[in-house]
Amino acid sequence: GDCYLQLNSAESDFLAEAFASYEKARAHEGATLDVRSLATIAMGGIHERKGDLPAATQCYLEVLYGSALRPGETAISYYVQQAGIAAIRLLERKRDWRGAANIYRRLLSDYPFLADRLGPRLALIEKREREEAL
Repeated sequence: GDCYLQLNSAESDFLAEAFASYEKARAHEGATLDVRSLATIAMGGIHERKGDLPAATQCYLEVLYGSALRPGETAISYYVQQAGIAAIRLLERKRDWRGAANIYRRLLSDYPFLADRLGPRLALIEKREREEAL
């Protein structure tokens, strides 16, 4: 999938091939959680590039909330963080302050070491949410 993304240009569209490669990797019975998480986040990125923000958000939320975990698997924090931040970015673009704030809170709860980076953003989002509620 990554190779197809590198080949994608204005002259040729390799996004479909990249997406199909990620789908195959994710669906493969031997795919580890690491591979499936990476593929799902990459699929979200392709949806974004194609302008399908709801589908992109869904991919990121799948990784964030662990909806595709198999029995006995534990989410990989790196991918959870990456997916959460990507989902936040899209929710902020839509001005979905409540949705973004909920993800900020979840990430801060699960990964307190992100407080310096995410805490100020959460405060700003909560302020925007209050202002729009007035």
